[in-house]
Amino acid sequence: MYISRNWLKDFVKIPDSLSSKELGLKLTMATAEVEGFVDQTESLKGVVVGQILEVKKHPNADKLKLAVVDIGKARLNIVCGAPNIEVGQKVPVATVGASLPNGMKIVKVKVRGEESSGMLCAQDELKLGSDHSGILILDKNLKVGEPLAKALGLDDVIYEIDNKSLTHRPDLWSQYGFAREVAAIFGKELKDWKFNLPKMPVEKLDIKIEDYKLCPRYEGVVIEGIEIAPSPDWMQKRITAVGMRPINNIVDITNYVMWELGQPLHAFDYDKLDGHRIIVRTAKANETIKTLDDENRKLETSILVIADAKKPVAIAGVMGGANTEIDNKTKKIIIESANFDHVSIRRTEAKLSLRSEASIRFEKSLDPNLTDLAIRRAVELILQICPKAKLASRIEDVKKFKLNQGPIKVSFEFLNKRIGEVIAPNKIIDILESLGFEVKKQKDGLLILVPTWRATKDISIPEDIIEEVARIYGYDNLAVAMPLVSMDRPELNKERYLERKIKTILSLGLAASEVYNYSFVGEDQVKKLGLKAEDHVKISNPQSKEWNLMRRSLIPNLLDNARLNARFFDDFSLFEVGLTYLPEFKGARISNKEAKFLPLQDKWISGVVTEKKNDKPFYIAKNIISSLLTRLHFEYKLNNTKNVLSFVKKNRAVDVIIGGKNIGYISELADDLYEKLGLKVKVAIFELNLTKLTELYTDEIIYKPIPKFPGIDLDISMIIPKAILWEQVDKVVREVEKDLIREVNFFDVYEGAGIPEGNKSIAFKIIYRSDDKTLTMEEVQVIHQKVLKTLEQKFGAQIRK
Repeated sequence: MYISRNWLKDFVKIPDSLSSKELGLKLTMATAEVEGFVDQTESLKGVVVGQILEVKKHPNADKLKLAVVDIGKARLNIVCGAPNIEVGQKVPVATVGASLPNGMKIVKVKVRGEESSGMLCAQDELKLGSDHSGILILDKNLKVGEPLAKALGLDDVIYEIDNKSLTHRPDLWSQYGFAREVAAIFGKELKDWKFNLPKMPVEKLDIKIEDYKLCPRYEGVVIEGIEIAPSPDWMQKRITAVGMRPINNIVDITNYVMWELGQPLHAFDYDKLDGHRIIVRTAKANETIKTLDDENRKLETSILVIADAKKPVAIAGVMGGANTEIDNKTKKIIIESANFDHVSIRRTEAKLSLRSEASIRFEKSLDPNLTDLAIRRAVELILQICPKAKLASRIEDVKKFKLNQGPIKVSFEFLNKRIGEVIAPNKIIDILESLGFEVKKQKDGLLILVPTWRATKDISIPEDIIEEVARIYGYDNLAVAMPLVSMDRPELNKERYLERKIKTILSLGLAASEVYNYSFVGEDQVKKLGLKAEDHVKISNPQSKEWNLMRRSLIPNLLDNARLNARFFDDFSLFEVGLTYLPEFKGARISNKEAKFLPLQDKWISGVVTEKKNDKPFYIAKNIISSLLTRLHFEYKLNNTKNVLSFVKKNRAVDVIIGGKNIGYISELADDLYEKLGLKVKVAIFELNLTKLTELYTDEIIYKPIPKFPGIDLDISMIIPKAILWEQVDKVVREVEKDLIREVNFFDVYEGAGIPEGNKSIAFKIIYRSDDKTLTMEEVQVIHQKVLKTLEQKFGAQIRK
């Protein structure tokens, strides 16, 4: 969005002493972010009016010419490739040292052996338009040697406004909207609109609106006696300054009014309209239109169009149709000034991939009252610029709308408390009235009526009023003070704290790598694991058909990670922390009122472990979980699994029990799944319910005293039947001598060569220690032999020497 300082001065008196930089800063602090500004005088510094005295061919280039140019104080030799230069023409000359608006710096150079001391400029190189077909030919009456900016009256400053800061302010998409802000900021008077229009004819324009929700207001007027010609120089300069391309007087007037007031207009060739009537309706099935950008567009039935008696003639609020375009033969026109539903316009833009200066404004939700102001301004300009033009109909106005202008009640206590400073009531009233609000003072506050241009989707609650007062009062005028608040420790998010601690332990302490996956899985993916697709939450609009279900477990995606990484690494551990979605437990553990509609969303810590050497990753996974829970100071047990998941290997799986609650499991992948999943190494899996774990977690650590007396470690290696679980062995060993056997730590298992079929070899360490004295090896050996004998009797163990 571009704002012209000279244009603003048409509506509000801006002090000449106010620098361009200061005005930009004031607007940034109070209204919208000014990204930068261009002073036209500075941007054209070093560019002067020159007159071509001589033109001859370049001796070493067929397409280049040598021109001798008079710039008043000197004659310059300039090499030029433009086809349109002739002796006697006045042209813009960029002298050596000048920097053009397009970034080009002019230096003295040799071109094909001939010296060139400057440059003849095209329109686009000076940012005075978009034409690059030849050199810009100036008016023959301009004075040679005069700075170009002065000669052309280019003494404006153009501000570029960040569009994102205007999305909530439909009133700011115009020069007049910003003039209102400038008037409020500097306490100046804003010029009101008064039109001196001739008496309206009695003839009517036939306008019909089929859906007032999509088009709350439509105004139109017929004007005849039109002669298409270039628009006046002053108008071309202004619309060019804000980035528009001059076309002809009628089109330029509609663009001029749009930039001046923020209301898009459109001009139809009256004689090209079938039935000479306007119908605002949605498109019919299979209708098409060729728009002004020369594109044929197929219209959906939800798209709003402007139509005549037979066909669409414009896409409402977006772009006109080529079939009613203004051309050099146009003699009679209809000016449209309408208001359209902002949601409808935004959807049309998306469906057609088409945006325009008009649609950008309509999508912001314009004030329907603006249509009347804009059409009267357009009529005024047309009658002023086209001497033979006259009204052929009255201004027809078809409307049905209602705006929520309040009133909004705001107490002085509420306002001053939110701003943080006491502002005098009269000052508050002055600020609001300068912005167009109608204010009625009450005993303890204000009753405020919102102006129509702020009532579409901007001002609606007391907090909005507070913002208006604070920004115009000046944020930099507010006293800086630290708020008086109690210095309480912020509430700890226990789950987040525990999650971060677990991630640190797993990644830094246990060398596992964290991964992040989508929360989605596919039907084929879950079916390979023996899971039912219908047990999952189905996504109605998936990003792809391969990701159409919400995950019940993190394991399916982790197994995919394992398959991909197994191509490059033999041994690795991966883990992920994330939510799962169980529709059969809707509403559980969710506090908000919509909980009954949502699936249970517990957070889990899940992982996969591969180990190629011994092909027994289960024990590595078990050690990882044991180390993790020990470092978190949990008392835990590993029990025979009750897991019914289809992808778990049942005879190598344990449940993790803490505080009597099952919080997860450790297992290996079922043997029949490796080929289906493309896995060539054994994979262990584990899952812990972080949500349950958080409920059981406490960071209060109970310290035990360091043992006074040393212990003695003895290892046992034995062969036992495969069916015997480590849990059973651990229990039997501890019961032999509960007071002196302090720890039983498993560290190895082996199946293979040298071990009888149906058996396995396991190894573990026993730590013997007394609280009363230092045990001798002889004393320990007595107990140790008892342990060995018990193992032989209970399990038929063969002790390996």
